[in-house]
Amino acid sequence: MRTSYDIVIIGSGVGGLGAAARLVTVGYSVLVLEKMPLLGGRFASMEYKGFTLSTGAEALECGGALEEAFHLVGAPFDVRKPSPDIMYRVGEREFELPPGGGGLRRMLSFIGKPGEGDKVMLAMKRALQWEEPSKGLSLRDWVAQYTSDPDIHGFFQAFCAAIFAINSHEATAWAFIRFIKVLGGKIVHAFPSHGPSVLMDGLAKRIEEKGGEIFTKARVKRILVEEGLVRGVLVEKDGDQIEIDARAVISNAGPRGTVRLAGRESFDRSYLKLMDETLRPTPSAGVYIASDRPLMEHPGCLMPIGTRRVCWIVNPTTLCPELAPRGKHLMLSFNAFGDSLSTTNLEDEIRLNIQDLRDLFPDFDSHAKVLMAVTFHGDWPVYHSWPGEDLPQKTPIENLYNVGDGVKVPGMIGLESAAETARLVAEDLMRRLVKK
Repeated sequence: MRTSYDIVIIGSGVGGLGAAARLVTVGYSVLVLEKMPLLGGRFASMEYKGFTLSTGAEALECGGALEEAFHLVGAPFDVRKPSPDIMYRVGEREFELPPGGGGLRRMLSFIGKPGEGDKVMLAMKRALQWEEPSKGLSLRDWVAQYTSDPDIHGFFQAFCAAIFAINSHEATAWAFIRFIKVLGGKIVHAFPSHGPSVLMDGLAKRIEEKGGEIFTKARVKRILVEEGLVRGVLVEKDGDQIEIDARAVISNAGPRGTVRLAGRESFDRSYLKLMDETLRPTPSAGVYIASDRPLMEHPGCLMPIGTRRVCWIVNPTTLCPELAPRGKHLMLSFNAFGDSLSTTNLEDEIRLNIQDLRDLFPDFDSHAKVLMAVTFHGDWPVYHSWPGEDLPQKTPIENLYNVGDGVKVPGMIGLESAAETARLVAEDLMRRLVKK
């Protein structure tokens, strides 16, 4: 095993492989170390009873840094885009946001009492064009200044839970306005035609063909630091512990994971204080459902408003029948926890999710069954930190970077947020690290 590289990357999620793709393209020697037997992190897939189930994200965002990474190395980007992309449901009524501008205004007019949505949109226009809301004000409290309409509040709750994976009383109005500024109206979702792992394995193959190396079942035991400068990693592979020298290390293990690997003693107190006080992982529960017919008519995503918990439902097999056995269909429902910070009864979260499914689809018990129920929390959350509560990509240790959803750019969400950090870190390294 080679023991010296320009750059070692810890973790093969979207941030890790995205950075690797960009760096091998311009000639750096790159090693990716993944502790699991499969690549992709929370964007991978596994086979279960003939179904292809994701390990986290099912849909991805197109047209940004994520898709660009595939094109840079010539990796297949085999995805299928639903039309309509997202449908919203209030009671028995469903609504599609039209493409282009004005969709949010129409949505609020559709669900709220006459004139109530206009009050919120006027405030939003001021926030977008003049001054953003304070970071100390929740989105729920900000909206409450302009309307008490329960359906409008229900929309913002569903939106926050689906997009941010936290509740409207937890998300800040500032984070919401930043999202509208950065990605509002620009997100186009797609499903990997054969599941996330096929997509990510294809990206990894092209990285290797361009000279990068990728090892699975390779657990990094320590990030090696000397006099404030990263110098490599200690990795366990096939029972052996090997020191690998590197000019830079990129961690896709989350900021807390990075600190554990490098040791708290290697970081200055201000960074540790910022990490301890800022990072707030976003938990979620997910239910994978098998059915003998599609439970939803449209092929994309559904955002139901006014539920107990469920905020996001995807229906991939209408477009990608390869993900289920012949004659079967797969649906996934996700929910934010009722309280993202306190200890939560995981079984209750799943139970409430399933109760919502029975309300949303009255024939659920006649045509569907639960394949698997999962929770995302602790070291395996939806995001390593709430939107707007992220750390910088650079650490105080020179040439040690973080990528992923704990160091997001304000306004970015989803897999695209991790891919964007990979782009920024790769570009910074290209400026700073002269190729040998």
